[in-house]
Amino acid sequence: MGKLFVSISQLIAFRRKQKRRVFMGLYNIISRVNSSLYLNINGYGAGARKKINVYPATSSNDQVWSITNPNSTAQQEVASNSGLTYKLNANRNYDPWSYDHWICDLYTTNADTYLVFEKTSVSNVYRIRLNGASTKNYYLTAAGTSGSQVYFKPNLGTSDKTQQWTLKSVSTASSYPYTYSTNTKNGIKLHIVETPASTIELVNVKKKDQGIPVPYCGCNGGFFNNNGDKTDCDTLNIALNNGAAVGPGAAGTRNTCGHGNIAYIGGQIKCISASTQSQLISYLGGKPTWAQGGGMLYLGDANWETKWDFPHAPDALSTGWTAMVANTSTKKVYLFVTQDNNNKYLRDFRTAIQQHLGITDGKSTNYVGIMLDGGGSSCLRVYTSSGSRVGPDTPRPLCQIVSIKY
Repeated sequence: MGKLFVSISQLIAFRRKQKRRVFMGLYNIISRVNSSLYLNINGYGAGARKKINVYPATSSNDQVWSITNPNSTAQQEVASNSGLTYKLNANRNYDPWSYDHWICDLYTTNADTYLVFEKTSVSNVYRIRLNGASTKNYYLTAAGTSGSQVYFKPNLGTSDKTQQWTLKSVSTASSYPYTYSTNTKNGIKLHIVETPASTIELVNVKKKDQGIPVPYCGCNGGFFNNNGDKTDCDTLNIALNNGAAVGPGAAGTRNTCGHGNIAYIGGQIKCISASTQSQLISYLGGKPTWAQGGGMLYLGDANWETKWDFPHAPDALSTGWTAMVANTSTKKVYLFVTQDNNNKYLRDFRTAIQQHLGITDGKSTNYVGIMLDGGGSSCLRVYTSSGSRVGPDTPRPLCQIVSIKY
């Protein structure tokens, strides 16, 4: 948190990097053995160790995959559009004695989620292989029957169709569940994303890239130590998915910057003060689908200043502020970010949010909100229907982010 000081040379390097970066696309991955069979999550929804099969086309995100650039020779991950945390993975632990195949499943980033796309002589047809030092000869392989398990198997030759896949671009116009807008209130330009609570997923991106890394959409999340140490990926606020902390280790289990929490549990939105993961789960009476910690905004509360327990006082100044707000009636979540060269008072940011939502202090409201990290961390990146990336970004590597599943 705080002001971000960047040299001219750093800004130039950052802009050059942005021009070089190729942004992701959404695809169906279709078997060449049987063109009616699509790469598919076996069962509903993404999750660790969910197996991958081939199955007839559906309208489900379980058959939509996020790929940075299939025409690149660089290694990349293929993320499930049902949950971008989970990527295609070679499960070499499932049958450790098998050397002629490994089951393809979903898992979080590790050495066996990095893949390379190899072009074939047929347009838009690829072979997809692992990229580990000892796994480079293993290719994504499918049989031609519906529901059959997908494996990584040794190279069967460039003409073998069981190891060939056609990519079909998925229209992005209907793929985004959120709306993005800007609005200037109380002299502050707000960047706003509105999305159903069911689309929220909390992720620790572990300082791997600048701002919100591809392919994620969303905003910065909890506080962290901006100390230049890329291995220090602790998040200083509660961040839970299905009751489990985002990690690594104990990261996401406690609130050290504020005690407010917005939680989504049983299809309902709750806003509760709690300092630890166990305390929050106890107060909620169960494990939330997700829970994000921060500083309570006390929206609509005439006595908000006397209750304020956020490390930054209402009169604190910063170039960037970020907040998460939710409507307990409509189950909608709003991500608010402001980021420019001029310092803004925190109290004015709160007022701008209330003006945008039509909230007046001293009157009841269905809105609840928390402050997230700010300053040089404040950023918001989403895609338009045309595939363009919009919203204020930052050259700062982040830890935990609020991601939107799409």
